[in-house]
Amino acid sequence: MKKSAHQIWKEAKEQNLSKKEFKQLLLKEKVIMKTIKKVEIEPVFVEFVPKIIEENKLYISEEYNSAVHNCLCGCGLLTVTPLGGGKNWDLVKHSDGKVSLIGSVGNYNFPCKSHYIITRNIANFC
Repeated sequence: MKKSAHQIWKEAKEQNLSKKEFKQLLLKEKVIMKTIKKVEIEPVFVEFVPKIIEENKLYISEEYNSAVHNCLCGCGLLTVTPLGGGKNWDLVKHSDGKVSLIGSVGNYNFPCKSHYIITRNIANFC
C-alpha cells in the first residue's frame, strides 16, 4: 500500500530528516499531493507586522525573519512562520514579485486543521 505524504512527513520528523531529505523521500515514494483548493495571496513586505491583519495577505518582515498571515482556510486565526531555514521556513522571492515558502504550513493545532503550501502567491491546500 502506498504511503500518504502525511505518513512520510511523520516518519521524516521521527528520523530528524532535513527538508531536502524529506523531499527526496517524497520523490522516491512517488507521492502525489492532491490539491483540495487554492487561495491566492498577496505578499506585503513590512518591518513590523500591522495590528490589523488583512485576509489573504502574507506580511513578511525580513528584518525580523518572520512571515505572518491569517489562516488561509478562512478561520482567521493568526499564523506565524519563522523564516531562516533549519527548522524554520525559507522565503523565496521570485523575479516576478511572487513569493514561495519552502516548507508547508500545517495548522494542526487549529480547529480547522488546515495544511497548505504557498508557491508563487498561491496556497495549495492538501
